[in-house]
Amino acid sequence: HGEQARLALDAIGRAFVSVEFEPGGRITAANPTFLQLTGYALEEIRGQPHRVLVDASQAESREYREAWARVGRGEPARGQYRFVGRDQAELWIEGSLCPVLDRT
Repeated sequence: HGEQARLALDAIGRAFVSVEFEPGGRITAANPTFLQLTGYALEEIRGQPHRVLVDASQAESREYREAWARVGRGEPARGQYRFVGRDQAELWIEGSLCPVLDRT
């Protein structure tokens, strides 16, 4: 089962974008699909707050704050999310912000 799970996760990673954040909102990882779409290298964004991926007006919006508040409570937030690439190009992604929780 372990090998099948790893292969399934690899396939998902090729088809979908993924960005990982620590509980405080700092970027810890991003898959190659996300990095290719946004034009960033992981070294450029690792350790940065999630706000670096959106424009300033969006980061101040009620919707943005509410989505991250949900995630902070351990709840998923679903919707269409606008990201800003390295070249300031607008990128829309439909998806979920899903917290991965441990037992504590």
